[in-house]
Amino acid sequence: MRVDGEELKVWEVVVDYTLSQPVNHEGLPQIDEYYREPTNRINVAWSFPIAGYPLAVLVGLVAIVVYFKVVRVRK
Repeated sequence: MRVDGEELKVWEVVVDYTLSQPVNHEGLPQIDEYYREPTNRINVAWSFPIAGYPLAVLVGLVAIVVYFKVVRVRK
């Protein structure tokens, strides 16, 4: 979003939107009911954690080393 040719950051846009809402009896902006809850706009999907990839590589390397140690011992 741009205002007067200058780019606004997302948080600035959110703050501007919030401040443009009508205020309640406490003087706080009243956010529309639709935006208070995610209401199926956010879909949670499981994915493999990023920290797991180095761990998986490490486990794989250890398995390869152990495999070759066992093969050499048996010969």
